[in-house]
Parts: sequence; C-alpha cells; structure tokens
Amino acid sequence: MHSKSYAPSITKRRKVEKKICPRKKLDYEITYEEMREQVARKVTEHFKPKVSEKRVPVDPEVAAAEVYACLNNPPGPKTTLKLRPYADKCPPEN
Repeated sequence: MHSKSYAPSITKRRKVEKKICPRKKLDYEITYEEMREQVARKVTEHFKPKVSEKRVPVDPEVAAAEVYACLNNPPGPKTTLKLRPYADKCPPEN
C-alpha cells in the first residue's frame, strides 16, 4: 500500500461560450426569389473565368534530347506492369 494519500485534484471547468449566429434556412424553407438568387450566385461563380497557371517556356532541343534518351534506354522489366490474362477475369465458358 502507498504511504502517501493522494487527494483528488480539483479542476475548474471552463465555460465554453457558443456563438449564436443566424440559422441558415433549409432548402424547403426559402422562397422562390431567394432560391433564384442562390442559384444565380452559384452559376456565376462556377462559370467565372479561371486564372490559368503561367506556362514556363521549354527549350525544344533539351526536351527532344530527354525524350530520345528515354526512348533509347527503356525502363527495365521491374518497372513494367504485370497484367493478368483476360482468362483470369472471366469465368470459363462451357
């Protein structure tokens, strides 16, 4: 048995304040005009022009040299995929 007696620790509970914000209306609670506004907002947001990434210019001679190097030295047999024969996928016909 322990020689020291341990008293239960007293902990203070922190009150968590809930932020009360206006409840969003459910789909069946909105009016026709509100629905039209929401749909129009979503459609315009979806179809707005997107910013494309900047293209980095590539030297054609360097790219061609890399392609030809890969074509002349194909990867070894370890990196090739092993495909199952078609017969394994389907049951035998009788």
